[in-house]
Amino acid sequence: MKNFNFLFFFFISINLIAQDTIVKKRDGSKIICSIIEVNSTITKYSVDSAVFQIANPHVLEIRYQNGKIEKPFIANTNQIYLSPLKDGLQIHHKQYYLNKKKISESDVHYFLMNKTEDKEIHHEVHLAHNYRIAQYTGFIGIPLGLFSVGYYLSKALFIKPGFLFPSIYISNKMVSNENKVLCLTLALTSISLPINSAAFKIKSKKHYENAIRLYNKLNQ
Repeated sequence: MKNFNFLFFFFISINLIAQDTIVKKRDGSKIICSIIEVNSTITKYSVDSAVFQIANPHVLEIRYQNGKIEKPFIANTNQIYLSPLKDGLQIHHKQYYLNKKKISESDVHYFLMNKTEDKEIHHEVHLAHNYRIAQYTGFIGIPLGLFSVGYYLSKALFIKPGFLFPSIYISNKMVSNENKVLCLTLALTSISLPINSAAFKIKSKKHYENAIRLYNKLNQ
């Protein structure tokens, strides 16, 4: 009887130890569990008979009880991630939609910040918001460019009295080297600001799209 009890508890302890492990990508934390299914988008697992799932992009690797290590496959298609869902978001022709209704970028920001507490999604939304603010620096280029032209003309322009009408001349020689450098710097800055603004706008949209994909993966 004693031998039977010993063998019973021995096999129970082996069963508890020999479990699968999910290693999370973000912080390296581990989930001790039993893997049920791994597909192209999610990994299903059980802990104490309760079933859970985690999106594959959040998984660094899966360590099985037999020693095998697997990195989950992530489907390379937007159709899976942007499929219609309850309270889901979609991107179609660079426009945002919620339940097939077109919404603004501000609505996307509010939705993602209030509908989920996922840190990775919030991180993407914060990055998108920061780039969105930065893109407005391009408007500074307009007055800056006008100022550089006006400042240059104020130094290069001179008026010569005439018989009926005065003659207006522009002479580059009248502008000092220091003022030429200043005007050129202002002009180049006024050109670069709108270019940077366009780049910030692209980055902002990219991070919002990343956040939407992550949200849809978690809610499939």
